[in-house]
Amino acid sequence: MLRNIVRQSFDPLNPEKSCGQMAGDIYLLLGRVSFSNEGHIPFLRDVMAARMAEAKECFGPLTFFFKEARTHVYLLENEKNRNVNPMLTQANVLSSLFHFLIEAFHMFTKEEQEEFHEDGCLRLFEKKDDFYKFISFLNSTEFNGFSRNEFRLCNFDLSGANLSNADLGGADLKSADLSGANLSGANLSNADLSGANLAGADLREANLKHACPRGANLSRANLGEAKLSDTVLKYAHMEEAILSSANLAGADLSHTDLRAADLRGSDMTGANLTSAHLREADLSLANLIGAYLIEANLIGADLSGANLIDADMSRASLVGANLSDTNLDGANLDGANFMDGADMSKAREVSREQIGKAIVDISTKLPVFLKRRSKIVYCD
Repeated sequence: MLRNIVRQSFDPLNPEKSCGQMAGDIYLLLGRVSFSNEGHIPFLRDVMAARMAEAKECFGPLTFFFKEARTHVYLLENEKNRNVNPMLTQANVLSSLFHFLIEAFHMFTKEEQEEFHEDGCLRLFEKKDDFYKFISFLNSTEFNGFSRNEFRLCNFDLSGANLSNADLGGADLKSADLSGANLSGANLSNADLSGANLAGADLREANLKHACPRGANLSRANLGEAKLSDTVLKYAHMEEAILSSANLAGADLSHTDLRAADLRGSDMTGANLTSAHLREADLSLANLIGAYLIEANLIGADLSGANLIDADMSRASLVGANLSDTNLDGANLDGANFMDGADMSKAREVSREQIGKAIVDISTKLPVFLKRRSKIVYCD
């Protein structure tokens, strides 16, 4: 049906006039009820798979129509009392077109995607605020909220977008480009951000609880005071990221690159930092009670004032690290490397037994009470 509308009305030499001619038929077709994920979307995918040439033919014209229709220019003339609330008709049309464009683009080959967008990423919103306005509009309609639609936004280009305080809970943002985006205060709980590019993004006070940014690029991103409890950040790139006062309790940060990251005052109670790369990271005053730092790279890290009660630091490398005023009560230091000037001179609640199982050398700065009578074996 959409193909017939496009073929009959769309003129690439006069797209604005063509869209006006298409509007009546599109509002008639899509205005009454929006696509549902349970019924329409699977059927839409099956139809597209069988008629890819037609989907490709419609993609360009419907992209242009979607951008024009977002300004509500066609609503007054074509709403025709299809719903009690005219805005619901508009939401039905826009959300259905958005679904069509997303699903079609994902079914194109890489070469076909690059015919429409050179970098192969779907780009439907030109201005920084456009996507936020689209989300806000859908959320303003009683039965057609953004989250309810479960749009597939993987490989979507939202770089630099202003999404401050946006509700993106549960969104599928796999491999999306959100670099430099403003997501401060945004709700990204349960969102799939695996492989997404969030480099340099502003995520201050954002809610990423139970989100999945596995393998995502969060380098130099600002996550100050963000909610990341129980979040899977495994293999994520977070070098030089700001995570001061962030809630990372129970988060999975195993194998995560956190080189030179700012984790001051963060809560990492029970977090999994196994094999994490924390070289020269600032963990001062961080709460790491019961955290797993097995084989973590903490070379040159600042752990001053950190709470490491019952943390497992076995086989971790703390060469040159600063542990001034660090609480090591009950911490497992088996095989942990404190050589080459690691400063433990003012560490608290650390015993001879703990240090005896660690690796130290003559340059290691040990607490004064251990220097008096020590069974410590120094490594050459």
